[in-house]
Amino acid sequence: MAPISPRRLAVQKAIASAKFKQNSKKAEDILVRAIEDARDYRANPHASYKGKKVTRDSFGTDRPKGRKDETLIRALVMSALFRSWLLGIGKSPRINNKGYPASPFVIFAEPILRMAGIGKIEDHLEQYRSYRKKALKNFHVK
Repeated sequence: MAPISPRRLAVQKAIASAKFKQNSKKAEDILVRAIEDARDYRANPHASYKGKKVTRDSFGTDRPKGRKDETLIRALVMSALFRSWLLGIGKSPRINNKGYPASPFVIFAEPILRMAGIGKIEDHLEQYRSYRKKALKNFHVK
């Protein structure tokens, strides 16, 4: 039997502490895959050549310098967190206000976000939740 990775063990611990009632294995797989993808995207960023002048000798100018935008990486991990919480608990996650005691969802999300290299947990959770609310505003399932 292959050894269990430290990421998988940490995710299992977070799921156990959150006391998921159902689908804990599926939620674990979703979270581990999201963390691994986030680490991979951070290590090997994709910056397209769209809109750059193509010359005969190269694909165009250099890619931009400086810190890369990690909004999409955060969205990947946040969507995995929200989905796994819905699968395991069956209710929509609640995020506490800054300075107040942490809600069960924030306690569950903190070690996972730390593993993915994401800080300012409450700020990013709030930002993703507002984005998700706007995106799903006009989406109705019959």
